[in-house]
Amino acid sequence: MTDKKVPKLHSVQHYFALVLTLGLFVFLLGWSAKVQIAESDELSAKAEQRFYRTSEIPAYRGEIRDRFGNPLAVSSPVFRVVVNPKLFVNGCQAYEDVAQILGLNVSEFKREVQNRSKAQYYSVMREVMPEQKKDLESLSCGRGIQYEREYKRYFLTGEINGHLIGFTDTDDHGIEGLERTLENVLSGSVGKKAVLKDGRGRIIENLGEIEQPTPGQHVELTIDNRLQFLTYRALKKAYFNTKAKSASAILIDSDSGEILAMASQPPFNPNNREELKPKQYRNRVLADQFEPGSTLKPLTLAKALDMGVITPETEIDTERGRIRLNGFKISDYKNYGNLTAEGIIQKSSNVGTAKVALMMGRDPVWDYFAQLGFASSAGLPNETYNKLKDVTVWDDATLAANSYGYGLAINLASLAKAYTMLANDGELKPVGILKNGPWQHEPSQQLVSKESARSIREMMVSVTEKGGTGKKAAVKDYKIAGKTGTVHVASAGGYDEDRYRSMFAGIAPATNPKLVMVIMVEEPQRGGYYGGEVAAPVFHEVVKEALRILDVTPDNLSHD
Repeated sequence: MTDKKVPKLHSVQHYFALVLTLGLFVFLLGWSAKVQIAESDELSAKAEQRFYRTSEIPAYRGEIRDRFGNPLAVSSPVFRVVVNPKLFVNGCQAYEDVAQILGLNVSEFKREVQNRSKAQYYSVMREVMPEQKKDLESLSCGRGIQYEREYKRYFLTGEINGHLIGFTDTDDHGIEGLERTLENVLSGSVGKKAVLKDGRGRIIENLGEIEQPTPGQHVELTIDNRLQFLTYRALKKAYFNTKAKSASAILIDSDSGEILAMASQPPFNPNNREELKPKQYRNRVLADQFEPGSTLKPLTLAKALDMGVITPETEIDTERGRIRLNGFKISDYKNYGNLTAEGIIQKSSNVGTAKVALMMGRDPVWDYFAQLGFASSAGLPNETYNKLKDVTVWDDATLAANSYGYGLAINLASLAKAYTMLANDGELKPVGILKNGPWQHEPSQQLVSKESARSIREMMVSVTEKGGTGKKAAVKDYKIAGKTGTVHVASAGGYDEDRYRSMFAGIAPATNPKLVMVIMVEEPQRGGYYGGEVAAPVFHEVVKEALRILDVTPDNLSHD
C-alpha cells in the first residue's frame, strides 16, 4: 500500500511547483509591462528634466622653459566643436562637410545629431585644430556649430626632455614628471560657466561665462638644453649599442648645484600617447635605486683621510686579494699587494677599501653616509628615498660591504650630489632643477676638509690615465677625476654572476671643478660590461663638448 502512494505524493508536489512557476512568470511579465508602458512617460519626463549647473572653463597652462627661457613644454589653443542640434537640423544640415573636415563617419554623425534634435548642445569632438575651425566657420552654419576654447600640451623637444618633464592628460593636467610636481604653479585657476544639463548629466545648453580663468605661471629650469641634447644623444647611443636594459645620466654644475642635464633610456616621447607605459616614461635618475659599487670608494677614502685614519702615503695590505669577515668573502680582481689610497682607487680594490673602513669604525662611516644623503635623498622633485640600513644592524661585514658600495640602495641624483662634495673641496651644497628655487637658500655643510677633498680628486685623476680603469673618459687638455664601477646585479639569494651594472662618475676639470657627471648603464648585453668600457665613453662624449660650450679653461694643456 505504501509503495502505491509515493507516486501520487510526487505528482502533487510537481503540480504545486508548476503553479508557483507560472505565477511568478505572470508577475514578472506584469511588472515588466508596467515599467515599459505605464512608467515610460514618467522615466522619459525625468530624462528630459533640466538642471542648472556650473562647468569649468580651462585655464592656459604655464610654459616649462630651460635656463635661457627657451620653451620646452607649451599649451596651444585647440577647440571643442559643439553642435546645437535644434539649429543644425533646421538650418545648415552640412553633415557631409562637417564629417569630412573632422574625419567622422557621415552616417554616425548624422544619427547622433538627429537623435538629439530637441537639445541645444552636443559635444562632437575635442582638440580640433584652428585650421579645422576655420574650415568649419566657412560652412555658414551660424549658431548651429559653436566652439569652446581648450588647450593641448606640446613638448617641443620630444624625447630629449621627455622623462624629466613628464606629460599631461587630455584635460591638460600634469600626471607625470615635472608636469605633475609643478601642477599647482603651471595650471592656474579654471573659470566657470553656467550650463543646462538633462537628467542624464549631458550638457544641452551653454548659458554663458560666470568667472574668467586665470592663466598658470611659467617655470624656468636649470637645464641647459644644449647640454641636455648632448647627454640624451650619448646615452641613447650607449643604450642601443650595448643592448642594455636601461641607462641614465645626470650632469651638474658643481659650483652652483644646478642640474644642467638629466636623461634616461629607453626613449620616451610625451607627444606620442601610445608610449604611456611606466617602464618607458619613468625618470630613472630619480626613481631607480641601485647599489653604487666602486663609485663609492673615493667618498669613503676622503672621510678616512679627513679622520686621520690614513694618509696619502699609508700602505694597506690587500692580503693577496681576499679576506673573510663574519663568513662574508671580500675579494679583488687579482692580488695587488700593498696599496696606497691612490692605488686603492686606481685598481678599485674592495679589500683595501674594506680594511680602511674597518679602521674608521661603524658609527663614523654610517653618520658620514647619512650626511651625504644616502639615508634620505638629494631633495629633488619626484625623487625616491635612499635606503641605508640602520647602524644598529651593521656588523663588520656590513660596514665593509657598504664602504665599497654594496648593501645600500641610492639613486643616481644622490650619487652625483655626493660627488659635488668632492668637487667643492669637501663642502656639500644643495642641488636643484628649478631656477631661482627655494633649494638655493638651503645651507651647505663641510663634510671633509678642503685638503682631503683635493687629495682624493688628485688621486682620482689616475683612474682616467694610463693604467687606470677609466681611460675612455679622458678629455684632451683637461684633467679628469673619475671612478668606474662594475656592479653585480642583485637577485634572490645573492648576486648574478652574469648580470652587471656599468657606471662612471667624474669631475671636470679636476684642479678647478666645474662639472660633475654620473652615468649608469643597466645590464649591457654587447660590447663589454665594465664601467670603463660602457659608461666612461658617455662621460667623454658629453663633457668634452660641454667644457667647450661653457668655455671652461683647460688645466692640462698639451705641449706637443
